[in-house]
Amino acid sequence: MTEEEFSKIFISPLYENNVSLNEIDQNIYDEIIDLTNRFCIPSQILTNLIYDDEFKNPLIENLIEQIRISNLKKLINKKELFKIAKLFNDNSIDYAFMKGSAIDTLGDEYVRYSRDLDILVSKDSLSAAYELLKEIGYRYLNPYVSDSVEFTSQTHQLPIMSNREGSLVEIHHRVTKKLTYKECPLADLMLRQPAIINKEDVNIKISKTNHTIAHLTYHAFKHHELDLGPVFLYDIKYLRNLSKDEDELTDLLHKMDLIDDYRKVINFIDKEIVIDNFKIYK
Repeated sequence: MTEEEFSKIFISPLYENNVSLNEIDQNIYDEIIDLTNRFCIPSQILTNLIYDDEFKNPLIENLIEQIRISNLKKLINKKELFKIAKLFNDNSIDYAFMKGSAIDTLGDEYVRYSRDLDILVSKDSLSAAYELLKEIGYRYLNPYVSDSVEFTSQTHQLPIMSNREGSLVEIHHRVTKKLTYKECPLADLMLRQPAIINKEDVNIKISKTNHTIAHLTYHAFKHHELDLGPVFLYDIKYLRNLSKDEDELTDLLHKMDLIDDYRKVINFIDKEIVIDNFKIYK
């Protein structure tokens, strides 16, 4: 796939610039399918394509199947999120759901798939949260990891946990890596000032919009160095419209030395650029 083809297929949907299926070389179908799965954005890509659904096409069929599986996983994650939120609330755990889990909780107008549930937990609540998750069937995915929370000094999260249904949970005790920030600039803020969303009589604590934007910017530029695809562009475009305090966001991004990266993203979106300026496709 060329950079131009990548931009047309994966960045054009940001602006609803539809792409005809006839414009896409069949030789890159497999790579498109692989990348949509890796980036967790099959819905955005399929919705943006113009095609005749009376004719079978392997790319369309694979995208539809990815969406079916992703929606099923989303339902399972939603059930687990409600269960864990209630469990943590009932046991006075200091927590906040982050990233895709937080974004998906905000509403249904934006399709956001994620592979796992990311939960920030205070260090004081870490051991209790771990034991509570074990009570409802979660265990470390790696069977060779010791049954404890005693490996937090050099990491920002516990090893991945899973249950019998295959739901994945990542418990974080900080949001950022120590190599980037000696003291995490987001963890305390997220825990002290969560957004609380009430759904089905459950109060769900999530990171508030400005904190999530800062986290996504950090995650894209510093943590993964733009190696996880363009989903951060879609996320930030959606969340930016929900942010109610631009001065607070700007101040936070300045403190995290992320303001230039964020401004590049906003400039990119505002100008509706359909060129891979961030070199996402490497």
